[in-house]
Amino acid sequence: MIQLALAAGVAGLLYWAIAPAEPKSMPIITIPGAKGAFVSSMYNAIINAAPGLNAQAIALMIAQAAYESAWGRTTAYRQGNNAFNITRLVSSGLPVVEGPDTECDADNNCRPITQRFAAYDSLEESVSDFLDFIGHARYIPAKPLLLAGNIDYLDALYRGHYFTQPLPIYKANMLSVLNSVNDQLANA
Repeated sequence: MIQLALAAGVAGLLYWAIAPAEPKSMPIITIPGAKGAFVSSMYNAIINAAPGLNAQAIALMIAQAAYESAWGRTTAYRQGNNAFNITRLVSSGLPVVEGPDTECDADNNCRPITQRFAAYDSLEESVSDFLDFIGHARYIPAKPLLLAGNIDYLDALYRGHYFTQPLPIYKANMLSVLNSVNDQLANA
């Protein structure tokens, strides 16, 4: 019995030592694995920042965060809790994190660029800013469609130049990520 408890403790310490650093959000649900940890962190941030959202809206937001942050591997996410790659002007006086990004033309010819991403104190702050950001006139009707759990919110984001990748490619990639997110949530 003592050996089993000791082995479990060592395994826990080993996982803690090699696991990626978690953003500053407190976990409520936990799903094992790297993608599971990302989904858990985003799920918790979303329900804390925007309680009352329906399950489809939550899954879409997690999927977009996963896609935009490469499942939490981007500089913006790791150094600035920026799950949605929201950029910010340095002249705003608010904190930014510089990092790599990609800009694409209509034929999906993409080139690397450097962006100044907004830096947040927490994932909850990132979620709140994302919801405010897509509520601006430039993205109408993205926010109501997202809150209704409708993937077509991406069309409005594309028209507002939120992303430059051609819409059919971005949407297909998002649907693939959404399937993965839904699988993770179903196994929670």
